[in-house]
Amino acid sequence: QAVYSCKQRVQPENIFLELAADPNTIDLSDRLGIAIQLDICGLYKIAAETQLKRSNYEHALQLFQLSRCPSEQIASVLSEEGRIKDVVVYLQQVLSEQETLVSFDSKLLSNLLLRCYVQQLLELPEGSDKYLLLV
Repeated sequence: QAVYSCKQRVQPENIFLELAADPNTIDLSDRLGIAIQLDICGLYKIAAETQLKRSNYEHALQLFQLSRCPSEQIASVLSEEGRIKDVVVYLQQVLSEQETLVSFDSKLLSNLLLRCYVQQLLELPEGSDKYLLLV
């Protein structure tokens, strides 16, 4: 008689993060997370932060949205990375989906968007046409 001990070589969370790192296998990471009851939202947030560090901004944004982070938190993380243009595009997208926002969130996100516009105006070089920024 013998006693056997089974150990995982790779943690399921690491497999999830590897799958989430590739935009083509996000659906597989979702299925894996659901099947073995992982904290999908938390893992997507970790994956998004990793992609952000790798300068994969579009994929990071997609992962942040899957993580169900609040919109203001996503905008904050992008702005900390100096991605003001991406913040503007993201906030415009979120604000265009008004039916999903409560009034407080809408005001908060509108204020953030206004601050981004002001920041962009301040960053323009002297003599630039500031009206082109708002079009």
